[in-house]
Amino acid sequence: MMKNFHYVSSCAVLLLLLISCLFDKRLQAQEVEDEREFDYIEGSEKGPENWGNLKKEWRACNEGDMQSPVDLTSTRVQVIPELGKLHRQYWASSAFIKNRGHDIAVCIN
Repeated sequence: MMKNFHYVSSCAVLLLLLISCLFDKRLQAQEVEDEREFDYIEGSEKGPENWGNLKKEWRACNEGDMQSPVDLTSTRVQVIPELGKLHRQYWASSAFIKNRGHDIAVCIN
């Protein structure tokens, strides 16, 4: 009888642990989604036409001085003149841009 009780108790604890882990993963996924400071969706609250209003550092987005809130300040950009001119050769392909919340990815099909 006591052995049966321990088995049922262990199963119940294991089940609760499993459910809490699954629930925690769902919450984490929602948190990442909600952490986006901006997006590229036209007409959205955090879209391109509102970038300049989202943060005081992004005010220049309203003035046309910046294309996006991605930080490309001169202190972080390094110009290397000895690299020479950029030679481009490419073919059109199917691609899309994806905002992953912490960076932007270009996915080529």
